[in-house]
Amino acid sequence: MTERWHEYVEGALAGAGDPLAAAYEDWRYMTPVFDRIRHRLPPGSRVLEIGCGAGLHAVLLSSWGYRVTALDNEPRIVERARETAAAFGQEIDVREADALALPEELVGFDLAFSLGLVEHFERTVTVDLLRAQAHAARNVMVVIPTKHTARADGITDERIYRLEELQEMIREAGMRVTDAFGFGDVPTRTSYWMRRLLPPDAYSLIQRRFSYAMNLCAFGRNA
Repeated sequence: MTERWHEYVEGALAGAGDPLAAAYEDWRYMTPVFDRIRHRLPPGSRVLEIGCGAGLHAVLLSSWGYRVTALDNEPRIVERARETAAAFGQEIDVREADALALPEELVGFDLAFSLGLVEHFERTVTVDLLRAQAHAARNVMVVIPTKHTARADGITDERIYRLEELQEMIREAGMRVTDAFGFGDVPTRTSYWMRRLLPPDAYSLIQRRFSYAMNLCAFGRNA
């Protein structure tokens, strides 16, 4: 998985043609997630990203005044994230670490989050990962793909969950769910017309109720 993750990260950057272009596409898509982070946490909050990839999320959060620590278990990706931070002029603590064995000193964060990580493991391991993140931070956020990802990037070893199943895993990890939603339009005519004909709240309700989105996001807080 480590080699495939490295190829995915580098391929995404190369496909965009330029780091700034890659950042723009990533940030635009992730706007619903970033908006919720900014609503919940004031600048200066400590944020831990687990599985940081190229570091694009970390540099944006850092630019808004968050104190970011970013982790990945692949040395080449860690170096890439450091290069990204330097290119955008952001001071980020980028470290090599394993999500399955977070260093004990990584505690006291206001938010720990991962995107496209926990679904690569068996359900029991995913709950353990969420529990470890809850040990590191008061709030935990997780983003996973839905079955509709097959229409875009395809599905490899990902475990596919509905939104209610993701929320249940967060509860099993000892947290209460504070927010859960779907985002990213499914590339179908159905989604196209729903987006244009339905009120935004009704469309969001359908995304949540039926997991009819490309990604799911949930926030948990230590109970």
